[in-house]
Amino acid sequence: MQILVYAFPVLISITVHEFFHGYSAYKLGDPTAKYLGRLTLNPIAHIDIFGTILLPLILIISNSSFMIAWAKPVPINPMNFKKPYRDMAISSLAGPISNIVLSIIFFLFYLFIFKNTVNITLDKNMMLMKNILRAGLFINFTLFSFNILPIPPLDGSKVLIAFLPLEGKRFLEKIEPYGFYIILALLFFRIIDIYMLYMANLLKYFLFLIGGL
Repeated sequence: MQILVYAFPVLISITVHEFFHGYSAYKLGDPTAKYLGRLTLNPIAHIDIFGTILLPLILIISNSSFMIAWAKPVPINPMNFKKPYRDMAISSLAGPISNIVLSIIFFLFYLFIFKNTVNITLDKNMMLMKNILRAGLFINFTLFSFNILPIPPLDGSKVLIAFLPLEGKRFLEKIEPYGFYIILALLFFRIIDIYMLYMANLLKYFLFLIGGL
C-alpha cells in the first residue's frame, strides 16, 4: 500500500522537476537536454535506478520517517546561455517552482474531493486516492524546500551564485565537487532536519489556516 501511495507522486514530481529544468534552459538558448532526449515528460528518461527506485523502496520497506528520491539531472550547458549565471539561475529555479505548482495542484484536488468527508467512511479506492494526493502535496513541498537550499549542487546554489560577487562565485564553484559530502555532514548533524522541520511546520500552519486540514 505504501508503494502504491508513493510511486505515482514520486515519479511525476521528479519527472516534472527535471523536465522544467531542461525546458527553461531550452527557452534560454541551451538545446542540450533536447538533443539528449531529456526534454520529455516520459519518466523513463529521467529515472535513476538507485535514487528513483531502490532507495525509496528501501525507505518505505524499513518504515523510515522520511522520504528522499532523485532523478538523473538534466544536462545543461551554460556556455549556450547569453548570460550564463543569470540564465543558469532561472533554469535551476524552474525545477523547485514546478514542485510548488504541483504541490498546489495536489492540494486543490484533495480539497475539492475530500474537504467534506471528515466524518464519512471511505472505501479502499477513495482512501488510496486520498493518501496519494496527500503524499503528492508533501513530496512536492519537500522537494521544493530541499532543492532551494544554497548548497552545491542543489538548485538553490545556482540561484545564489548569480547574486554573489566574483570571489563568492569562485568559492561556490570550488566547493561544488564536495557538495554531496557537505549535505551528508549537515544531515549527520541534523541541521537539515531542523530546517525541514521548520518548513514542514510552515506548511502545516498554512493548511490549518485555510481549512483545518
